[in-house]
Amino acid sequence: MTNVLANPFRATGLGLECPFPHDDASGVADLLHHCPAHAPTPLLDLTDLAAEVHVDRIRVKDERSRMGLGSFKALGAAHAIARDAADKVDGPAAPVAQWNTALNGRTYVTASAGNHGLSVAAGTAVF
Repeated sequence: MTNVLANPFRATGLGLECPFPHDDASGVADLLHHCPAHAPTPLLDLTDLAAEVHVDRIRVKDERSRMGLGSFKALGAAHAIARDAADKVDGPAAPVAQWNTALNGRTYVTASAGNHGLSVAAGTAVF
């Protein structure tokens, strides 16, 4: 069972209403279905740490192998590029050929060589 808690401070302080993060994950699930680099990431049980801090269980999602990026932080731009590709095809069930050519002629630029830059590179390579 998953509990989702709303952040009462989301989009406060700037005087702007922020449309992110998305509350509905169905679009992401559709994109992942078409992403050839998608694979579930494992959950690791940290039994020694759990015992040390006197809790029943600690589980950590291991993101090190995801798309070769080594960090969940590098998924944002890849997701945005995947959404751009999805906007160019005939729905989630579009033929693979449409996905393979959806972004032909598009150029993505980033000023970052860090997580964001890695994510742009990964997203363009996959989509």
